[in-house]
Amino acid sequence: MRKLPLAAIAWLSLAIPAAAGDLTDWNLSPAEADLDGWTAALGGLAGGTFFTASDASQEAGASLSALLLPRVTRTLDNSWEIGVRGAILAYHDRLAGDIYGNRAFEKGYLFAQTQYGRVELGQDDGAAYRLSVTGPSVDDQVAIDNASTTFFRDPATGRAFIDQFRLRAAVASSSNDAKFTYISPRWFGIQVGGSYTPYDAHGGLPFVSRGAGGPDRQTNLLEGAANYTGNLGELSYGFYAGATIGHDTDRSPGHANLTDWGLGGEADETIEGVKFAVGGAFRDSNAYAFDIANARANGTTRSWRASTTATKGPWILGFEYAAGRTDDALPEPGLDETGFEASLGYVINSNLQVTGGWQGLSFRRDTGVFFNAQPSAYLNAGFLHLRFHV
Repeated sequence: MRKLPLAAIAWLSLAIPAAAGDLTDWNLSPAEADLDGWTAALGGLAGGTFFTASDASQEAGASLSALLLPRVTRTLDNSWEIGVRGAILAYHDRLAGDIYGNRAFEKGYLFAQTQYGRVELGQDDGAAYRLSVTGPSVDDQVAIDNASTTFFRDPATGRAFIDQFRLRAAVASSSNDAKFTYISPRWFGIQVGGSYTPYDAHGGLPFVSRGAGGPDRQTNLLEGAANYTGNLGELSYGFYAGATIGHDTDRSPGHANLTDWGLGGEADETIEGVKFAVGGAFRDSNAYAFDIANARANGTTRSWRASTTATKGPWILGFEYAAGRTDDALPEPGLDETGFEASLGYVINSNLQVTGGWQGLSFRRDTGVFFNAQPSAYLNAGFLHLRFHV
């Protein structure tokens, strides 16, 4: 476990004086400073979780993560906004915060927001992920789909158990690799976007690094997406479709160019003061367990999700179902994963939310065994999560 950097400690301590009184009568905004027409700001996101897990891998525990969100921006006379944004994972343990593969420097990109759309250059999520609609969540950090916090450790490796197959219904092939991205304005309810990622690599800006190299590395990733939002009386709804293709420049037997696509949607309506939301998503890829360095000529990996929430005042009640299947890609086994989660959240103020709930996961493999010497593993946990955002 790494030491928490002093910058993260200083940022988190901003909340201590403010929380001395009634927790609902305060809020924090990112710290800002003016620099000759430019505005520098530092925000962040922190999460702390206590959980008890009734399985052989772990009985109880706690996890913590802290993400710093710096930005420097300037608004021009023509109302364009330009600048640079970043995301630095200041601290995390093996069960929290890390959705990009143990990279402290998660994001760093230049951007220009204009009336003609938004242009970005650098390390950030791709257009297909940015425009995705996958259904509502009580708290994204402790959801099953695209989880940034989990409650189960693999005794054999010490790592998060879900690392072998992370469910992610949104198309996210290009991850936070360096890329070019364009997101259009919304016209008549429709918004479109596209990204070009030259290499499965970081380095800040595109072409600075070619990544790890070796056989079956995907290059020249092209992705596109569109979503639509509309209203029908009191009902609001949204849909999305996205896809990514890549090129295997040094193909070995059994491998192929990447293909990855997904669909999703959500509908919301308020009835007698209660906002009900329901939605879901589906994703299909030829990359084993969504690892784009292992795009296969045969076999698929699929992930799907369905969720619903009911919100009244500060309370959010929700249920999530998520599942996935990856065909075998010898020597890797075929894997099945199914999960259920019920949770209740309370929004204390614009900075704080506390969420409690229960999560159950079921794993099965075609060949080999898990830590319990069985081809199946059943994990469940009760949890309490505090989310702080500024």
